[in-house]
Amino acid sequence: MAREATITREQVFGVCDTLTAKNVRPTLRTVREHLGSGSNLTINRFVNEWKNGHTAPAVTASALPPSLQRGIAEFFAAEMAAARAPLEIEIAEQQQTNHDLAAENERQAVEIESLQATAETLAGAKSAAETKAAMLADALATEKDNVLRERAAVEHAHVELAKDKLRLESMPDLKKELEDLRVELDQERQKRIDAEKQLAVSEALRVQTSDKGKT
Repeated sequence: MAREATITREQVFGVCDTLTAKNVRPTLRTVREHLGSGSNLTINRFVNEWKNGHTAPAVTASALPPSLQRGIAEFFAAEMAAARAPLEIEIAEQQQTNHDLAAENERQAVEIESLQATAETLAGAKSAAETKAAMLADALATEKDNVLRERAAVEHAHVELAKDKLRLESMPDLKKELEDLRVELDQERQKRIDAEKQLAVSEALRVQTSDKGKT
């Protein structure tokens, strides 16, 4: 909600002086109309200060001759009736001022209620934001742990892949060694077969020789 422009004491005093020079009574309403804006409470306070500083000086009656005192008393008695109308006007102006001040108080009360409602709304939004921030922080910590675990798994997979690559690279040598072992095994098997054949022939010759010796 937009706030009233700040009105200074000097501005209000200047307007009061200007209005007085134009024979216009400085009041809350006349000063505010001249300024065009401002808080009624502030303007009224400064107008009252201006009026208090422009009160006519009192005359000490005891310093005057008795005849002059009587003349002054008669003059004031005659002037009282004439002064009643301006006083009634001033009372009406004061009543209007009080009405304007009451309206100002009511407007400010509504503004305060609106600001309080806004503050409560902002407090609720702040609380919700803090709760959401805490949830996001927990989710971020969990995601960080997951990333660390996945990174460790990837590094382990890289190590195993490197080992597999080394094993694959060494496969030709293993195949050659296996072929050599098969050749040696075949040779040993053939030697054993040959040896068994020779042993069988020798045994057969021995048996024949033994049979001939018996006959």
